[in-house]
Amino acid sequence: IHNLEGTAALVLNVIMAFWGHVGILLQDCKNESKDQATSLRSLDIAVALWVGSGQARDENQNGYSLYNMAEVAGYRFNQDEAESLVNAEFVELVLGIRNDVLQDSCSTDYGTVRKKVQALMQNANVAIVQMLIHHIQDVVENGTPSDFVEVLSLAILPQLYACNNGDFELLVRNTVRSDMGQSTKA
Repeated sequence: IHNLEGTAALVLNVIMAFWGHVGILLQDCKNESKDQATSLRSLDIAVALWVGSGQARDENQNGYSLYNMAEVAGYRFNQDEAESLVNAEFVELVLGIRNDVLQDSCSTDYGTVRKKVQALMQNANVAIVQMLIHHIQDVVENGTPSDFVEVLSLAILPQLYACNNGDFELLVRNTVRSDMGQSTKA
């Protein structure tokens, strides 16, 4: 997705739905749910949100979801050998979580499943941060503000708030509220 509206929908809505379904899976594990079908359905929906549609293997010019964004980011950061590192890690983590659900590891080893889910969520953030860095570099090199900086910042920065309010405020001030992240003034 190469337009602002599509990127905004992707990083502000699709990623939240993705995290929501991964969260449902984790909650099922925590509650020691014996309904594998429900847990696997949550994981399948999360994977569908990640992969989206129109994605061709070994291709970063087509596709309409997080998988494509990770492919584009991987290409821009020279981390794209047939499949970006983020997507390769995503597949590995999803398969591991799926196997844990199928082997009832949720009820016997919730901590391990939780660590894999956290790694999956951290991995998803990598593509967003890489795209943010790319657009900030474009602003610095070209001197032209970019709404992409604001949108990508709004997708990632709220996660910092609980960790360090001061760093959160500093980064919001320097991306969202600065001229760097606003090419169209309201």
